Amino acid sequence: MRAHPDLMALIAEGQIMMIADRRDYLLLEPPLVGIPNYLEQLCFQLQIAGITPVIAHPERTELYRQEPQIYQRLAERGCLLQVNAESIRGSEGRTTRSNSLSLIRAGLADVLASDAHNSTSRPPVLSDVRREVVHIVGEDAFREMTELVPRKIIGGHQQETAPER
Repeated sequence: MRAHPDLMALIAEGQIMMIADRRDYLLLEPPLVGIPNYLEQLCFQLQIAGITPVIAHPERTELYRQEPQIYQRLAERGCLLQVNAESIRGSEGRTTRSNSLSLIRAGLADVLASDAHNSTSRPPVLSDVRREVVHIVGEDAFREMTELVPRKIIGGHQQETAPER
């Protein structure tokens, strides 16, 4: 769901679909362009409502390029950050690739996802970035980001505490 200031009202009206049709997690896509001054407050409101924001591809946003510490704060407060394999591949450009690797090195990436939209032009493939990510964080962390955390999200089991940062 694209992040915007009226999102909480839409959730209250039942107009927003959550991950796995539960109220535990919401995939939240911040705007790629611009600095959304409402993002931290929105994430806080979601958390107060018992919803964990899973922030999609922060590495691609202007906000990350201008104020990366905002994502650090959100991660420290229990929001999950999802980095896209496409970004690591370099498909989104060098800056985005560098940003994605920085998030992984800093231990801020909770999920590594394919950003698949279909099985032909954007298939769900992580295997080609596996070696590079494992080299950075190790096999256990790679498995956590690609299997264990996603399984918790889909299963609707919120994390008891924020991941160690």
